[in-house]
Amino acid sequence: MYHVVTDVAILRFMVEVCWGPMLAAFSVTLDQSDDRVATSQCLQGFRHAVHVTAVMGMQTQRDAFVTSVAKFTYLHCAGDMKQKNVDAVKVSESLF
Repeated sequence: MYHVVTDVAILRFMVEVCWGPMLAAFSVTLDQSDDRVATSQCLQGFRHAVHVTAVMGMQTQRDAFVTSVAKFTYLHCAGDMKQKNVDAVKVSESLF
């Protein structure tokens, strides 16, 4: 059974509760996996999380997601880059 929620405060509370675990799940999976499907899903999760937190005016949480995905670009050590890091660069570009 699904319920339509019209009170944005409920969504904000849900995001405040789960943003930390979401950040950890996306970051750990992206760091430890080279599987294309898993990394794609994590990067899509980052993209959606940045969007939702920005729309909700949650700047601290948004900045945490943006900073985390930026760390996966590996622009500081291009020799160690893998495809997932290139994909992270593409996501970073789309965030700005």
